[in-house]
Amino acid sequence: MNALEQMRVLQFGATRGRGGIPNAIRDLCRGLLAAGCDTRLVCNGGEVSDQIEAAGCKVYRLDWSRSLAGLGRTLPGAMRVLHAFKPHIVHTHGRVPSIVSLLAGRPADFYTMHSVGFSHEVGWFDRGWIRKFLLPTARNIIVLNAQATSWVAQHMRKPSERVHLIPNGVDTHHFRPPTPAERQAARNGFGLVDGDVAGFFVGRLHERKGADRMVELASALQQVGRDRARLNLVGEGPLLPPIQAEIGAQGLQDTIRVFGWSDPRVAYWAADLVLMPSRVEGFPLVAAEAMACACPVLMTRVGAFEMLIDEGVTGFSCPPDTKAFVEAASAALLNFEGLQCVRTAARRRSEAYDLRVQMGKTMRAYRSFLTGPHAPVFGGRVV
Repeated sequence: MNALEQMRVLQFGATRGRGGIPNAIRDLCRGLLAAGCDTRLVCNGGEVSDQIEAAGCKVYRLDWSRSLAGLGRTLPGAMRVLHAFKPHIVHTHGRVPSIVSLLAGRPADFYTMHSVGFSHEVGWFDRGWIRKFLLPTARNIIVLNAQATSWVAQHMRKPSERVHLIPNGVDTHHFRPPTPAERQAARNGFGLVDGDVAGFFVGRLHERKGADRMVELASALQQVGRDRARLNLVGEGPLLPPIQAEIGAQGLQDTIRVFGWSDPRVAYWAADLVLMPSRVEGFPLVAAEAMACACPVLMTRVGAFEMLIDEGVTGFSCPPDTKAFVEAASAALLNFEGLQCVRTAARRRSEAYDLRVQMGKTMRAYRSFLTGPHAPVFGGRVV
């Protein structure tokens, strides 16, 4: 790649469904386009892929699944894209895209590890020596927090210069504090009235995100008579049916309500506290987005919590077990004055993770790699 040539970047990851990883891919593609890169995406479709395409990114939708048959269906399409586009950088998100890229003849140059480690997600065969083979073979690994850096050093044996700590970025222009009128309209939209203290869970209703713990919190609040606390779940996912059933079985309808997906910014504007009872996290975009809206956050001490939370100053944290979360959330929802005190500091902290900061670090990592001794060879030449 010469100095005058436009950098060609191929992103490869799952965008079907909603949640942190599809949104992170979307924001990265938008940022790369704004930086002047010829940016394209190989994905598996969904609403987020439409948003990426609307931003001006060429999108290739392939139908893959976490199975050997799915890999076979995806491989020919990926090979065609790589041959036609000849990217300078291939950047994957997830083990399936990394494996497909390798089998298509172009190992990924960068792989973003969106969590701390790997679960058994590719299939029943993802065990033992096969599991080791399925670890992403990217030349460089991007991690979102220090814990993941340690995991990569232990399990993937990557040299430190090939591991890059680049947290996800948040658009702090879009996610901003509301005006009084905007906040009132947002609260009205969720049926909140004066005197209600509103705790919000925003995200995928999944065990890893701890969405089930919100029901236990609602039960605890009801038992102690904290009847002005209102819990709101904004999202969808596999835990939706059991959560709804448990709410009905325990008669918690006045304390906790479940909404489908909606604009997360409106939820942050309506909230007095965003609750993140996660069991596993990388860099939690929900927390950064909420803080950018000057909304206090309580999160469990997993993933990158320490990068965002100075206890009682920029937000709140608690141990990752259910009992500790319920106790901490109950206390925080009672301390309305304490919640107000962290709003300004939360906004300031989020600005350190602005999307432009992420893009600057990402572009420096790309350029350093392309000018270094391990620049990729594609089609018989260094690209």
